[in-house]
Amino acid sequence: IALDAEVRAIASGAITDGASVIVNADGTVSSVSSSPDSLGDQSSALYSGAYGMSANVYDTGQDKVLFIYSGPSNYGYSVVGTVSGSSISFGTPVVFSSATTYYLTATFDPDTGKTGIFWADYGDSTKGKACVATISGTSVSYGTTVTFNSNSASVPNKDSTYDTSENKILVAYTESNSSSKIIAATISGTDISFGTPVEFLSTSNSEVTIQYDTNADKSLVAYRNGNNSNKIDSRVVSLSGTSVTLGSETNLYNAIGDKVASTYDSTNN
Repeated sequence: IALDAEVRAIASGAITDGASVIVNADGTVSSVSSSPDSLGDQSSALYSGAYGMSANVYDTGQDKVLFIYSGPSNYGYSVVGTVSGSSISFGTPVVFSSATTYYLTATFDPDTGKTGIFWADYGDSTKGKACVATISGTSVSYGTTVTFNSNSASVPNKDSTYDTSENKILVAYTESNSSSKIIAATISGTDISFGTPVEFLSTSNSEVTIQYDTNADKSLVAYRNGNNSNKIDSRVVSLSGTSVTLGSETNLYNAIGDKVASTYDSTNN
């Protein structure tokens, strides 16, 4: 259309002089409008000291969020958050680990309505520990703490995801300084148990992410590979019961990588 051309159209709604318009599906035109995102008021969730190593989940059954973190004295805490409109309120933080608690990950299990929490226990030689968290109202309670990795797990981040085909949580972690592994966790009531870990990398790595693909019924683990010049590599993770199998290693980023994270696009699979 020439710059000075005139176009006739049927208006849908009021259009002010000089306003930009868009063409609707029915051929009419309307003013372009948008509503900017907004933020609710800032709320004090926890306490006035340091807050770190957090892992947060949404409990679909209770319609609550659970914030898991390293809090006072570096103990492991979690607190229930309730969203109402543009506000959020919190229950009372409750300790799940009375020792220095670092490198947290957590995943909600929709089949049991519980959350699995996983961490490195610096009060017990940095072993890998886990427990089940249950939300009731604005309160949280925990099952018995169990050890899933008796070797040092202090170095890396951990990550976890939920496999809906097998109703298990997959946890990716580094054991000591020599091996990176994946293990399947099963929640039953307030208890959690584990299968046999499988090595996905024969060295330590300080960055790892794992994400379940609901279309393929498999997960993808991606990691900084110390055996490959710290490039980001990946492997497909299959689960049958509590048995983990791995696909071949595939490069994701062919250069030195650092932080990694992943999510699943359910629209495009």
